Amino acid sequence: MSLLHGVTTIATAGTDVQATADTRRLLKLWAVQGNGSTGIQYLSDSASARGLEIPWEKAILFDFSTRDNKGASASNVKASDIYFDADTNGDTVAWTMLVA
Repeated sequence: MSLLHGVTTIATAGTDVQATADTRRLLKLWAVQGNGSTGIQYLSDSASARGLEIPWEKAILFDFSTRDNKGASASNVKASDIYFDADTNGDTVAWTMLVA
């Protein structure tokens, strides 16, 4: 397992931006609105116009580490599946991913 860290800048509001090109399996994602952001940021995938809102000044944890009935990982989400969007040009999202 490894940790990935980054800050994604949404240059154009309403345009999904991929967080990372890393294709390892995503277990957990922590995300928080970046310093100086003025609008609302969203967690999304490349197919959605808007996703789940990221709360202001609070990190949010998304847990993708589900297990099947035999204890094996059932998650098929890749780190590269994660995109962010925003209502305001130039807003950022800081994130950390646990990948395997």
